[in-house]
Amino acid sequence: NLSFHLTDMNNKNLSNQQIITKINNLEQILQTNQYGIAYLEYMPVNNQTITVNASHPETTSYNYSTQSILIPVEKINTTLNISKSDEIVYVNKTFNITVELLDVDKNGVKDANITLTIKNTTDTLQTYNNLTGENGKLIYPVTVNSNDTITVEAKYANESTVYKDASATLEFDVEYEQLNT
Repeated sequence: NLSFHLTDMNNKNLSNQQIITKINNLEQILQTNQYGIAYLEYMPVNNQTITVNASHPETTSYNYSTQSILIPVEKINTTLNISKSDEIVYVNKTFNITVELLDVDKNGVKDANITLTIKNTTDTLQTYNNLTGENGKLIYPVTVNSNDTITVEAKYANESTVYKDASATLEFDVEYEQLNT
């Protein structure tokens, strides 16, 4: 949110006055409240420096005035969480890997391209790319054919002008299932 404070030369708040704002060529007319303040909700759409211009038109009591400010907009931090559906993973049994991409407010980031790389101790077993769903989650079924230590790497690459990169790693052992005889 942006706030605009309008005062006269004696620093007295000017209530019920117009402020004309222009942000990257988008113009809006605001009205000051009893404290001489007007608010504007603005959501940047990418990481760039935005120019905010505010002006007060000339009236019978006040001269025209204007002011500008440059505001650098940073990418939004993200967190990538990775988990497996089964506490113990067995050879030749399918389990799910769940990856969740969250923004700084813990909201899921939808339509984010995630790369999953599944490796054992010597080789890359699978590489998988797909988009997160509405809730920021991606679920991928996996079956491992040998007992080994598995490493799953999840990466969200910098294809967005809004969100920062993120990555996470999960390591676990795959065991043979014990059969009761």
